[in-house]
Amino acid sequence: RLLVLSTTNQATDKIAAGVARRLRAITPAGTVDRFIVRIGKGAEAAAYDGFREVLDRRTLQLRDDLGTARELLDQAKDPEEKATINTEISELRRQLAERDEELVLDSGVPIVVTTVHKATTLLAKQKIRERISDARPPFVSVIIDEAGLVPRAAAAALSTLGAARTMLVGDPHQLSPISRAERLLSTSRKRWVAESGLHHLGATLGHDTGPVRSRR
Repeated sequence: RLLVLSTTNQATDKIAAGVARRLRAITPAGTVDRFIVRIGKGAEAAAYDGFREVLDRRTLQLRDDLGTARELLDQAKDPEEKATINTEISELRRQLAERDEELVLDSGVPIVVTTVHKATTLLAKQKIRERISDARPPFVSVIIDEAGLVPRAAAAALSTLGAARTMLVGDPHQLSPISRAERLLSTSRKRWVAESGLHHLGATLGHDTGPVRSRR
């Protein structure tokens, strides 16, 4: 199984649609259903014209229900009615997060695509943490696109989602990621935190490995 990550929703949608297009060209039935799924609330349906099966049906329904509930909340006047709708919204958000976790753990879905941020939140899920602790991470490989924007600590944490390898793809000379913790640290630690996983890998290998650096 393969987990593909990127830093923005737009970039992630572009990757997922591109992979789906390639899969459709090489699969006998010409369908990508159950081969690849894009998870995360930021997925833009318009980016998948002709590839709607990349977006989970259950997730789409929950998102539609959530949108309807938000519209009803805007129109509601009665405090009790607002409280009821807010409860419904909270439950829909819980179900969305739960569905994403189910898809990550579903061995029947070979490729999962999402954002770095979404994948980071998945690390806090109990079932996923247990799988990692038992040396049974949900994926075989993890690919991080635009890795020059991903702090080395985040890249290391995300690599635990894969059992065999992590590939970092990007420009090692890209601007370093921004960390909110930098102002709390010493100069040397600020520098360490500010550097990406690509920079760390290059420093470890002792030379500039170019625009694509891989292996964990």
